[in-house]
Amino acid sequence: MKVSILIPTHNRAALLRRTLDSVSRQRIPPGSECECVVVANACTDDTESVVAELGAAFPMPLRCTAEPRPGLGAARNRAVREAAGDVLALIDDDVDLDQGWLEALASGAAAGGADLFAGRITLWWEAVPRPTWLTPGMEMLLSCLNRGPEPIDLARPDVIGANFAFTRHAYECCGPFREDIDRIGSALLGGGETYFARAAQRRGMRIRYLPGMFVRHWVAPHRVEPPYLCAVSMGNAISILLMKQRYPLLDAARTMLIGLVRIATHALLLPFALLAGRPGAAMNSRVRMAIGRGQLLGAWRRFTSGPLR
Repeated sequence: MKVSILIPTHNRAALLRRTLDSVSRQRIPPGSECECVVVANACTDDTESVVAELGAAFPMPLRCTAEPRPGLGAARNRAVREAAGDVLALIDDDVDLDQGWLEALASGAAAGGADLFAGRITLWWEAVPRPTWLTPGMEMLLSCLNRGPEPIDLARPDVIGANFAFTRHAYECCGPFREDIDRIGSALLGGGETYFARAAQRRGMRIRYLPGMFVRHWVAPHRVEPPYLCAVSMGNAISILLMKQRYPLLDAARTMLIGLVRIATHALLLPFALLAGRPGAAMNSRVRMAIGRGQLLGAWRRFTSGPLR
């Protein structure tokens, strides 16, 4: 078995260096091979030189390729094209891999029966304290995934691109990643891996949750502020609607009505939460209003785009 670790990145060389350090500490199982492919997505910093510097002493083949087209989907598809592995593992450029991460993935893939693998993700509170108001639901907005201590098959496509692997067979059947429903520049859409996983499940493929395939996901200070959480919430709402196979007028009207009601309801609740000194309730109302705005925008975009092919 050959595993390709794929890291799309955009102008975050310092964070990438730390992620690559954790990749270099992986225990490579006997009989397995591993490589690491970094895709510098429209980078203007020293990403490529950092990878070249680390590559000389790296314990596995490490290389960097440039993808000039901006966008997470474009970077992921370029990474797969560059990779040689039978198993392809996507991680973010700001994660810290547990030393047993590769062993858990290789063992899960060797066991057979599944073509997609979702790893456990906890949040890494190094740069900012964990807010007291942060709920498990809001942790999901920061790419957290924990389905318990035991491997299980997932009935829902609950995968997160910060720690997600799949066989080459799955990519050949369900790929490439859609490039219009994921992050492009400042547009914080998010749904490429979900759409991919849904396509795999429709073809009868299983998604296996592997708790030993564990990473810590670094939380930047700005990501616990209202602008970011609201932008992610709105982007996710848009992506959910863009992923729908068919979207007739009645569905669009229903979604827009729900969005309007959500905005109006939480516009009324927000001032009371602020006056009562309840930051969690206030953030929840802001996020819910952002979801409502995403539903309005997403419903219009999805309805006017026509049936998916």
